[in-house]
Amino acid sequence: MSVKMRIEVEQKIVGKFVRDALRAGHRLAVSLERGWDIDEMVLGSRDYKKIMSEAFAGDECHIIVQPAKGPTVENGVVISEGWVYCVFGNGGWDVISDYTTNLEPLLEGANKISNHYAE
Repeated sequence: MSVKMRIEVEQKIVGKFVRDALRAGHRLAVSLERGWDIDEMVLGSRDYKKIMSEAFAGDECHIIVQPAKGPTVENGVVISEGWVYCVFGNGGWDVISDYTTNLEPLLEGANKISNHYAE
């Protein structure tokens, strides 16, 4: 798979998850390889383009699913309903490296795309 094709596949998979999570009413936060540095994160966003831009700004990221309403940080801790860990630059289809299992319903569409390219 060419680099261009790999990036397109990664964008399709991550984009599907982001769209499905937003459609389900969630807000999303993005943390790059800097870790959970709240000052550097996108927090509680519903802006698809902003989320995708931040997610693809590094070699890896966590996309954190946050509640539809309420605070995004409490006592210095990011409020999370679960997370998806993305690693870019491998096969493309395997961009979603890990996730909390409670998010499997939100990942169905992304996993379908991933499985298509993995075969």
